[in-house]
Amino acid sequence: MVANAFSFAAQRTKLDLGVSTSPQSVELPKRTRREMKALSPSEATAFLEAAKEDPHGLVFAFGLATGMRPEEYLELQWKDIDLLRGTATVQRTLCWRRRTGGGWYFGQPKTSQSRRTVPLPVSIVRELGHHKARQAENATKKRSRLSGARYCFRYRLRWAFAF
Repeated sequence: MVANAFSFAAQRTKLDLGVSTSPQSVELPKRTRREMKALSPSEATAFLEAAKEDPHGLVFAFGLATGMRPEEYLELQWKDIDLLRGTATVQRTLCWRRRTGGGWYFGQPKTSQSRRTVPLPVSIVRELGHHKARQAENATKKRSRLSGARYCFRYRLRWAFAF
């Protein structure tokens, strides 16, 4: 597109702009990618032990056990979790609206491979069952609009993306 603009300007004004209009002659900046750093098995074990002490430890364990991205597991609804089969299905992602003032919304996964069913470890399935029961109990006690809560992990988004 930029090459076309240069070419058009050079032809229109009959000026030699002193630059090549060929896209091959334009050198784009190199995109540097940061190498992802994975936890070692001992680091993962220590992390999970520490997470057990946190009231929100299940979300950390879930993320580590499934390999899902935060924008995938933070939007999971109970209808996406099959406790009998031990699976979680990614159907939506949590997205930040960059235009029109920002804000969180649920969008579609970027690729068809992102829409997938992930097996869950037995320990996570067990904890999810307890979590769902506690969530229902808390909603009943508070008589809140959260009764029959749809989302597995109801956390403030500002906190959720701090890790």
